[in-house]
Amino acid sequence: MLVEVQVPNVDGTLLTGMYAQIDLSSPRTNAPLLVPGDALIAGTQVAVVRPDVPLQKTRIGRDYGDHLEVLSGLHMGDRIIAHPGDSAPEDVKVDPVTATKEDQ
Repeated sequence: MLVEVQVPNVDGTLLTGMYAQIDLSSPRTNAPLLVPGDALIAGTQVAVVRPDVPLQKTRIGRDYGDHLEVLSGLHMGDRIIAHPGDSAPEDVKVDPVTATKEDQ
């Protein structure tokens, strides 16, 4: 969301061309389920990690840039492949590994 803010600058502290990035957030009691934007395959499918890897159809809500809101198709706790590529094979056997802070 692009926002323009009018700020008084009586003492001239702010100079022409200066900019800032801010986070406008408010607490939500029912926070949405978010997935990385590059987790989607073939439109709105996501590769879910189970004993096999089925491609799960999802319904996407808001686009937050690097993350997308999932309205249906996934549940909290589902593990997905974050960067599957365009040709993630369906029903392939996987050995999941938990990401560490160094991996993120």
